[in-house]
Amino acid sequence: MKYSFLILLWGLMWWTPAAAQEANRAAPADTAIVSYSILGMSCPSCAMSVEYALKDVKGIFDYRVNVQKGNARIAYNPTVIHKNEITRALQSTGFSISEMKPEKEKPDES
Repeated sequence: MKYSFLILLWGLMWWTPAAAQEANRAAPADTAIVSYSILGMSCPSCAMSVEYALKDVKGIFDYRVNVQKGNARIAYNPTVIHKNEITRALQSTGFSISEMKPEKEKPDES
């Protein structure tokens, strides 16, 4: 009996909700990326509220929230969700949101 508990505990150590979400969110070939500036996000708890607003939005495959830079980078499927819906989800957190212009790729210096 005590061994089955240890096996269960060992299995739970390796399984996390984030790992389960990652496994279920395979990005399609037509993934688009958008970045937002988030004013007022100043602590890890703020970043968690932004992540919580994005985690169950259908069509979003990946997101990175950076507290120090005050931004979020979101990969999504434009055939499933429009950027306006992502903006509304972010605005529901109470922060001031603005879409950032895409960064230009740096030319190779070879």
